[in-house]
Amino acid sequence: QANPNAEQIGEARKAYELTIETVNSAATKLLTVATANHDDDMVRYAVRVFDRRHTTLEIHAAPINPATFLTQFLFHPEEKEETPPVTKLRKLASHRTPFEEALYLDEAGDPRAEARYLEAIAANSSSADAICNMGIIYAGKGETAKAIGAFTKALSLQPRHLEAHYNLANVYFDANNYDLAIVHYEVAVEIDPEFSDAWFNLTIAFIATKMHKKAMDAYLQYRKLVPEEQEDILSGYLKK
Repeated sequence: QANPNAEQIGEARKAYELTIETVNSAATKLLTVATANHDDDMVRYAVRVFDRRHTTLEIHAAPINPATFLTQFLFHPEEKEETPPVTKLRKLASHRTPFEEALYLDEAGDPRAEARYLEAIAANSSSADAICNMGIIYAGKGETAKAIGAFTKALSLQPRHLEAHYNLANVYFDANNYDLAIVHYEVAVEIDPEFSDAWFNLTIAFIATKMHKKAMDAYLQYRKLVPEEQEDILSGYLKK
């Protein structure tokens, strides 16, 4: 018998290799079906495919409960991975001076204002203003001696401190020390001639000391600074 030629040998080898490949593919698919033919959601199965040159197996998978699977797919998408929480927001540090902080608390009626004013005084932060406002706190608490001491201290640091003169005059007036009240009211209106409240109080102090001419002069200055329609509560006293 004649030896096969090279072309016949090549064809035979290709057929052999294709057969081995087909067998291996079928074995792999059968193993897949045999070892993992279903889970909680899917069932897998193999189907032989005919009418082809080589017999093959196709692997299929189908949901056990199609309605449930479709519902989960449409309405329950995979949950997003949780992102780590952000750090807490950080407030900006206050840039107010100790005095400004004290004044802020004072205007809000916060009792911590007194301690902040003391801190401002210790830090020499607007100390005349801080001491003056401490005097107001003392006066509000009925601590007259401390209030006078605070206003006097503020004036030693800033002799033309308007509010210290005006508030010291008010404390003296409340203590029936009209002479000293007049002194500081007069300084206040000299510093700020348009300070209507100081002119008003000065008028009353002159009336209290029966200095009627000066009372009238102060009253006229007061009336120049306030609206004409503002209620006049002093004219009746001046006619007496």
